[in-house]
Amino acid sequence: MKVSAIHVYHAPLAEVRAAFAKLDPSRALVDATGPASLAEAEVVFTAVPPPGSFVDARRLRLVQGMGVGVDHFYPDHGGIPEGVPVACARRVFAEEVAQHAVGLLLALVLGLPSHLARQATRTWHPFADGTLAGRRAVVLGAGATGARIAAILGTLSMQVTVVGRNAREGVVGSEGLHEVARGADALVVCCARTHETRGIVDAPLLEALAPHAHVINVSRGGIVVEAALLAALERGHLGGAGLDVFDVEPLPTENPLWTAPNVIVTPHVAGHGRDYVRQMVARLLENVRRLEAGEPLLDVVDRLRGY
Repeated sequence: MKVSAIHVYHAPLAEVRAAFAKLDPSRALVDATGPASLAEAEVVFTAVPPPGSFVDARRLRLVQGMGVGVDHFYPDHGGIPEGVPVACARRVFAEEVAQHAVGLLLALVLGLPSHLARQATRTWHPFADGTLAGRRAVVLGAGATGARIAAILGTLSMQVTVVGRNAREGVVGSEGLHEVARGADALVVCCARTHETRGIVDAPLLEALAPHAHVINVSRGGIVVEAALLAALERGHLGGAGLDVFDVEPLPTENPLWTAPNVIVTPHVAGHGRDYVRQMVARLLENVRRLEAGEPLLDVVDRLRGY
């Protein structure tokens, strides 16, 4: 089965190819980045396919995403034919993303940005740090990452409410988001970007949070309305924000989030641990094996829901 890689994201192609060869020496990974045709490809491994990538992919049987989010693939960003499944890496990076999210929240609550700024000027200025214990957090996203974030925050003695698309045991439905956000000390965003979630963290939702609350986003840009977030930060309603994802990436140098008060910016790296490439390639190869064996694929995306 011919497996091709296009537009490799956050991982050099050579590193991806090395992991591929190590995990399954019997296969070859074809570099289809750039003008190379995908006419012979049966499986494509990619994160952000350029528009029209799959126009000539007449033998295509599977598109394997390199991460959890697949909003770059739909509705027809890459021209993926109907009937060709798109699989993601759901659950693969939940632990790493959860740790990143909690790390950002802890850094803000403990005042690390202020400490680091004073360290740069060798200024000794003791001040009282905050704590997560006894505070209330809302986790927007009820998947594997959201569940792990909620679990970690629980061990840090926070009161945690998880909000998902639909209500179920331990999860509040999205219609209850504003109610549970009222007075919350932290909002952690880790949901998929769909037509339902785009812009869901807007000015009214941010206003509902407790004064000096913290907002963390480790999912996708576009879910948090950046203009509303900036306004809330600048007038002092929010205590800070930890952001790993943005409307435009890389974040433009002129974007005011770089210098907004008490904001930590990380370059879309939540989940990219030392084992990132091997984990991605292992998921690809498992789905290739399942495809050849006629077995159900792992984490096939629902085109209508977008995740």
